[in-house]
Amino acid sequence: MRTASRPVDMIFSIMGLFGVVLDPSTFREDDLHGATLALIQAILAPRGRPSWLGAAFHLQFNEHIATFPTFPIASPAGPPRVRTMGREVEVSEVFGRPARLNGVMIPFPTCVIDDAGCLILTAGAIRLHAAFDVSAPGQLKFINAVDGSRWSMIPGEAGTESQAERDIYAVRIGLYGHEYDKVSVNTDPSLTIRIMLLEEHQPGLFHPRSYASLYVAELDFVLAWPDRTFCVGLSQTAKRTSAGNVICSERIICDVPVDSLEVSDPLNVLEAAPTCRFRLIDCEALVERNTLRIIELPDIPTTPFTTISYPWRGVFVDSTYSGHRFSVAGALGADPIAISVLKHACTASLIHASHYLWVDTLCIIQTSEEDKIWQIRHMYSVYKSCALCLVVPGGLQRLVPLDEVTPWIHRSWTLQEAIAPPLVVVLFAWKLGWAVGDNMVTNQAGSIREVVPGQSAIAPLSLILNASTEGFLEIGPASSQEARSGILLTCCIFGQAPSGQTPGVRNAAGASDLRRGLLAPNAIALAMAMDSNLRDRGPDIRSHAVWQSALMRTSSRPVDMILSIMGVFGVSLDPAAFHKDDRRGAAIALAQAILKRGGSASWLGAACGVPPEKTLSTFPSFPHNTINGVAFIHVNGEALKVTDLVGTVVYPMDYAGLGSLPKGSMDDTGYLTFSARATPLRYLEATDFEDLCNASTGGRIVMALDGSRWALGTATDTDTPSLNYSQRSTQVFGALLGWTNEYYPGISPLTFDNIRVVVLEEHRSDHFHVRTFFYLRRNEVRSILAWPERTFTVGGPDTPNSIAETGSLQRVLPEPAISSPLHRRSSELLRLEEAASQRAHRALPQRVLERFCEDDLQRHHSEFYVWTGMNVPPEHHNWTLV
Repeated sequence: MRTASRPVDMIFSIMGLFGVVLDPSTFREDDLHGATLALIQAILAPRGRPSWLGAAFHLQFNEHIATFPTFPIASPAGPPRVRTMGREVEVSEVFGRPARLNGVMIPFPTCVIDDAGCLILTAGAIRLHAAFDVSAPGQLKFINAVDGSRWSMIPGEAGTESQAERDIYAVRIGLYGHEYDKVSVNTDPSLTIRIMLLEEHQPGLFHPRSYASLYVAELDFVLAWPDRTFCVGLSQTAKRTSAGNVICSERIICDVPVDSLEVSDPLNVLEAAPTCRFRLIDCEALVERNTLRIIELPDIPTTPFTTISYPWRGVFVDSTYSGHRFSVAGALGADPIAISVLKHACTASLIHASHYLWVDTLCIIQTSEEDKIWQIRHMYSVYKSCALCLVVPGGLQRLVPLDEVTPWIHRSWTLQEAIAPPLVVVLFAWKLGWAVGDNMVTNQAGSIREVVPGQSAIAPLSLILNASTEGFLEIGPASSQEARSGILLTCCIFGQAPSGQTPGVRNAAGASDLRRGLLAPNAIALAMAMDSNLRDRGPDIRSHAVWQSALMRTSSRPVDMILSIMGVFGVSLDPAAFHKDDRRGAAIALAQAILKRGGSASWLGAACGVPPEKTLSTFPSFPHNTINGVAFIHVNGEALKVTDLVGTVVYPMDYAGLGSLPKGSMDDTGYLTFSARATPLRYLEATDFEDLCNASTGGRIVMALDGSRWALGTATDTDTPSLNYSQRSTQVFGALLGWTNEYYPGISPLTFDNIRVVVLEEHRSDHFHVRTFFYLRRNEVRSILAWPERTFTVGGPDTPNSIAETGSLQRVLPEPAISSPLHRRSSELLRLEEAASQRAHRALPQRVLERFCEDDLQRHHSEFYVWTGMNVPPEHHNWTLV
């Protein structure tokens, strides 16, 4: 907590206290890191202890000697200041309360250090899981780290091997107290156990991620942790020179002051840069020096970097907006970029110890088709390799609050950007400080962490996504591990709000409109694709969820619907091989690649309520292309939202011996050949369904999703005069697609119509097309297992006249122009929808809550009072009584 005019004097001034004498002539005056390394080597040489661990509990870690905190800035006068989270602040603001070590119960770890500053440390440790990893077994103990992350500790798993890509351990470093007199381990509530979180960035190599505290009541649990040895050194972020501006083989290709950037003069500095390279934005240069610096790398960097997921055409910005924005040459259709949004993103990245940012608009040469094609092939790898992905739902012109609807979930490219990265958080406008959020069904709290105080925050994507399906988020103070304050905040950032209404307001005619946005299938399908709890139930579940989500999204180029998800299936198609309108050709190529890899036809039945594609009937009709707006198709001349046609989201399971989705092969014309249990079907033209049900046929009559009725007849059915069968020469079969369960985040609702069947109609000899689907009840398993297996070739039935089957870019239709038929839901989902609707109706708009908290904070000068003394503001009574 001190500083000096010469950086090296910070070490020289204390070396004698440790019985160490260094030669000042061997160090430059700015070589603080070299002097520090020499001092700690001398301290540890005679079996010393790493007494600096945890000395600055709340400061960010040093980039060069990772077990140390960031050093104060050298200054000849004034209080010490430090750069942290992209800001320069006084050390006292972030240092925290001083604490005293009680080294009797938990002594410092034993360790040695090498010349590179790597600490070989042995101490009691336990492996951690992310708190939202619902697949984590055992009885959980939760911990909140000082960096805002939340983890679960699993007793009995300390020595097991992790299946995660990056292991994270909690290492005990000491027992601390704030009282300096007598210390009683049993009675003093001020005692806390400090632990350090270590993250593996290479096999066997770790770097500190954060610190955390446990109550002294957990002492026996912590003392039981088995000893483990770690090599703790420079994080991947620190692979740079002492000057701090070189990583690997980087080359700076852009270095311009942001004040010089304008919308009217598009940025074009990358035009002369070599193509087919990876590029990153330097976050520190932007936040601290107001400079847009872009570096170039030959390969995907090994240093941690952050990606951004956002819609190119985001939320509306009116003419009164005064923020500084700029445009990029060649970025056709993209919104201008606000400097403020870019700085918020860089600050959030720095908070997670990620010093570089990848944004496609700036890191891809927008004027080069060669570079675009190369980048598309590597896009999945970029998002898979990043340390963090920031979802900016409203686009790059401005941050949006949680109660503002955005186009993010409707865009094709954002799907893989949500499921490929190891960690995904949402960046949004926020004035309520640090908080904890919770939702109704999953009942998993998540941290809302402030990024720029009074302006922005981040929260886990899973938390905000689930809240958007319910229409509200329950929030509470950050000091609590549960959001049980009873404060409900409107959340529709990934949903939809009633047309022409303010979120949370219900008028006489708007009740049903309010519920239309709840339990939205596109949000639920994405939640299912992200749900780690389903991964062990079969390989088809995630693939099926990806197709469901992809088919409810749209893009400006038809082919991007396929190119944006190919990496999820482990496939890399050549974008240059397809015309921008050739979505059908790309879909066939992707399907062929999936099947050749041994995958299943996981797109079958992904959108059962959507009419089949006329030229590729194993797929549903593809949405029209829009540069923004929702995915829709035309049915009988009427524009319908795909989300309203999809209906209930389900996932396939290999259950009751019915098998899962079929495997097979697809030819170049899009015909899928597969084998499945099947039964003949007969089409029923009679319109009086009651008479049909009363007919004595001995067979089963079903209604398909398109409203048609079919008889699962036997050989004698044709002799039954009471049924008016159509006289058809073509064959129709019902082919089994296996067992399905309805999905809702956190639960699987109990249903009875679980067995999915596809109706296949012959249009030429031994060639069939998908006509519709129907479901059979779970008690019919035995009769279905008696169906014989048959091989089908399914595609067509029409032949495409051109590759541009939906190639024209559609204008965005206003809400009244798009019909929204209600789809049948299970009774359990209807109950959930009703409960969510009631609570969403009581939720406050974010701006109302922020205004009330701001006024209350000014009156009481206490953030604690805002959270604990808050009553429902007067405005809220009006909202609930309308």
